[in-house]
Amino acid sequence: MLLVSAAVPMVVFGALGGVGTFSNMTRAFKSSGTALGVIAAGEGATAVLAVLTLVLTAFSQSTPAMVRTGLWAMPLAASVVGALTAPTWSLTAVQALTPMGMCVSAEGLALMVRRTMVYRTGIDPEQQRRTADTTRRLAYLRAVAAKHPDENRRRKAELEAWKVAGQAGAGDLVLGGELVDVQRERLTIAADDALSSMFTIVAAVPAAVAAAQVGAGGAPGAGALPQQPPAGSTLADVCAVAGITEPVPGDPMTADQVAAVLRWLRYSTNPPMSGRGAITAFRNDGYKATDAELWAAWRVVTGPSAP
Repeated sequence: MLLVSAAVPMVVFGALGGVGTFSNMTRAFKSSGTALGVIAAGEGATAVLAVLTLVLTAFSQSTPAMVRTGLWAMPLAASVVGALTAPTWSLTAVQALTPMGMCVSAEGLALMVRRTMVYRTGIDPEQQRRTADTTRRLAYLRAVAAKHPDENRRRKAELEAWKVAGQAGAGDLVLGGELVDVQRERLTIAADDALSSMFTIVAAVPAAVAAAQVGAGGAPGAGALPQQPPAGSTLADVCAVAGITEPVPGDPMTADQVAAVLRWLRYSTNPPMSGRGAITAFRNDGYKATDAELWAAWRVVTGPSAP
């Protein structure tokens, strides 16, 4: 209903523009046939190009450059003819503006249908065309900047590439939505880690007990004192320090083995992994544990003594 309500005024005012232009041209050329020819070459050609744009949009195809140029050139030509045939200066302005009624209506209908198709299908052929053109242009300029034998051409291409890079993704709503999703996921992970550290109570091992264990030659265990392994440590190194057997992907694991793997994964990157990142890497490496076991071990890994 909304589309029909918007389309009706466009069609009505477009028809009024065509009638007005016909009247102006009939008075100027004293011939209805000549007047119809002028309308066909101006407003009519624009209407044809607008219909062609509608069809291409319905097929999820971009509009060729010649058609896009015609949608601007035909109204301009009709306005120029109207201005040149006016007998007085006052009629010059009127006859130059009259053809725009039909031309703007045709282009407005084409734009409305295009936006409707984008809304219904989620595909914007024109945006895809612009993105592809920008990407190809940027790739060419980067190639010239890197490999062209002429130093001046390389420098010029490098500067132009930066300008083109600023246009990449402009107006791309899909790209904008995906970037928002990525940032939302990062914020979720950060908030989860922050809340976990604030509201999780981890029992710390008394220093005297830990010193007694180490002095007696015993290992404090994977859950005793969370600490960052030395740079370049392997999982076998972490397990050896914790005094546990290195787990095998796919085999059942103890709580200490789960914590050891998560500690090794957490500090294998700089900055350290978040909880979700470490658990995702845990599962990608083939280790098996329940969500409850993983998050319980993660609370041990990120205890008060962890950096």
